[in-house]
Amino acid sequence: DFCRRMAGSDMNKRALENLIRAGAFDSTGARRSQLIQIYEKVLDAAAARQRQNLEGQLDFFGMSQSRGQAAEDVHLPDIPEFTAQERMTMEKETTGLYLSGHPMDAYRDIVRRLRVPQIGKVLEDFNQENGPTRFADGQYLTLAGVVTSSKTKTTKNNSLMAYVVVEDETGSIEMLCFSRTLDVCGPYLRENQAVVVKGKLSVRDEKAPQLMCDSAYPLETAEGGLPARLPAAKEDKLVKGETLYLKFPSLDHPAVRHLKLVFTMFPGDAQVKMVMADTRKVYGTRAMLHRALIEEAKETLGAENVAVK
Repeated sequence: DFCRRMAGSDMNKRALENLIRAGAFDSTGARRSQLIQIYEKVLDAAAARQRQNLEGQLDFFGMSQSRGQAAEDVHLPDIPEFTAQERMTMEKETTGLYLSGHPMDAYRDIVRRLRVPQIGKVLEDFNQENGPTRFADGQYLTLAGVVTSSKTKTTKNNSLMAYVVVEDETGSIEMLCFSRTLDVCGPYLRENQAVVVKGKLSVRDEKAPQLMCDSAYPLETAEGGLPARLPAAKEDKLVKGETLYLKFPSLDHPAVRHLKLVFTMFPGDAQVKMVMADTRKVYGTRAMLHRALIEEAKETLGAENVAVK
């Protein structure tokens, strides 16, 4: 009925398939899996009937003649429906939203036991007129959600980083994942994977909060408690030296706060000396001399302002 009424319009097979995948015909009682199997035949039959009408071929002499398969003769195959997860994935791909449920529904008990905050609550806290009251820039946080997008990027120093969006039923947050995190947890950051993630909150100017991710694990593995921090780095990922020297324009420069967050992702015993160009003052901390850390520092400050000795 739908295809017949839409005949002659801009309705095409791709649009019809997307409507099926989004659940637009669920009210008919037919399974999406069944409709996916037959929609091309039904649309072709409806288009053929429209052409016959326009050409005046349905007359007293031609009405009784068979002119291809009629839409009413296309029967639904007896096949199982897509799983709930598959249906939700289809909805997200076609509309940008989960409509019949949310992938996190299956993990509510685990999330409740982990006692992690809802992503929407974090975002709301930073949107208050008087400023956040529960969460803060630089706070170490654990969140749970489904990966909805993941885009990798090669930095100027040829290291890999990724922008990953994690979503629960209340909201979504973007994570920045650097080379070390991707080395260990990259396979878990694929789309539609339910994960528990840990990292530092980063809030810049008017931007929405981001999470500087230092670990991510499948949510189903967190049954017995939160996963540990990242395992020790492999030897070939470490840079030889005892001290990392960094030169900043000034103490209030945004690069200082950014690299302080990065340092928390690379805990270690090597000395880090931060020199301020305007005052010549030196500040110290400690971190692991990991290649990804050095590459991130070079990209942030420029290679000429980074040295390991």
